[in-house]
Amino acid sequence: TGSPRNDALQSPQPGAGVLGLDDRIRSGEGPLVIYIPTWRGTLGDDGQIQYDVDADLRVLKTIESSGCRVLYSAHRFVYEYARDSELSRYLIPKHLDLYEVLKDADAVVTDYSSVFVDFLIVDKPIIFYFPDIDRYESERGLYNLTLPGATCRSIDELKIQVSAVVAGADDFVEERTKLASQLTSSEDGNAAVRVLRWIMGDADEQLVLDAGSDAKPVLFRHSFIPNGIASSFRALAKGLSAETEVVPHVLVDRGSLLSDVGRREQLALLGDSA
Repeated sequence: TGSPRNDALQSPQPGAGVLGLDDRIRSGEGPLVIYIPTWRGTLGDDGQIQYDVDADLRVLKTIESSGCRVLYSAHRFVYEYARDSELSRYLIPKHLDLYEVLKDADAVVTDYSSVFVDFLIVDKPIIFYFPDIDRYESERGLYNLTLPGATCRSIDELKIQVSAVVAGADDFVEERTKLASQLTSSEDGNAAVRVLRWIMGDADEQLVLDAGSDAKPVLFRHSFIPNGIASSFRALAKGLSAETEVVPHVLVDRGSLLSDVGRREQLALLGDSA
């Protein structure tokens, strides 16, 4: 179907997100570069974030010093932490949709985040900055593909590559086009419509969920983390399946279930309600 979140990247309308930013971004000079790092920190036993603010700050200041307007898309674990630090002046406000801002970006700097795949739709330069790649690969693993952009392992290399983009360089057009044809071929700006038709049963026969009889399928996404939300969802699913003409279907992350006995227990409690 494609990903509904990517529809905004192909909208002919100007990105509403940029209009919601401050004058430094809306009216500033230089290309707009968004830094989108993945989660690298840890959560302590006390639940507190342990994160290297200075590392991200160095990256942002390096991009800015190259003549760019720069924004920082913080991982959800980092956002509140960053808001109370010097990073705050670069943050994309939480109420704005990243993809409404991303569509107007002139380039993206990222590391291991899969957001670069979505940005292939925009077809503009991508710079990969990963000074810790050896440790990251050994601890978490990496996808096996040819990256469609310059790769940097030091802040000095990052400065060179960002300056090249400012000067108009774009040396990875062919790589982006090739990878986009493999990973984003279904992205045409109409994914949300297709998903809605799939959920409502007005789609190609092969995509329709089997609800049985004349019942309508309703699709949910749930993590089954053991908490009150899981309890509320079970009550909702039970009520829908018993008293309405719909059949709940649930999308779950298999890896999360396999690694967490608590989530599996919550799923088991759902029984035949979905």
